[in-house]
Amino acid sequence: MMTPMCLGGLLKGLTAIGVIPYYIFQCRPVSGVGTHFQVPILKGAEIVERAKQMQNGFGKGFKYVMSHRTGKIEILGVWEDGRMLFKYHQAKYDADRGRIFAVKLGENQTWLPDGLCGAGEV
Repeated sequence: MMTPMCLGGLLKGLTAIGVIPYYIFQCRPVSGVGTHFQVPILKGAEIVERAKQMQNGFGKGFKYVMSHRTGKIEILGVWEDGRMLFKYHQAKYDADRGRIFAVKLGENQTWLPDGLCGAGEV
C-alpha cells in the first residue's frame, strides 16, 4: 500500500543519489486486473502532496500525471469547491494544449473517462 511516508522516502532516496524525480504516474486501467494496481485519484493527490512536503530542492519539482488517451494530463490538486484540477502538458488536440479543467471525482474514481477531459469541459 502506497503511503506518503513510503513515497516521500523513495523520492528522498532517489534525490540523494542524484536521480531527480520528474513524473509520478497514475496507473492506467488494465484489463484483467481491474483497479488492483490503482489508487483513487483523490487519494493519490493527497499522498503526492504530503510526500512533496517531505522534500526539498529538486525533490519538490516532480509532477503527478496520467498518460490519458487524449494526452499527458497533470493532476494539480483539489480546488476549494471540491473539484479536482487538471492541466494538459501534451495533448492530442490543439484546443487542449495547456488547458486547465476541473472535474468532480467520485471517492474511488481511478481514471478520467474520455468525455470528462475533452475540449470545452470546464
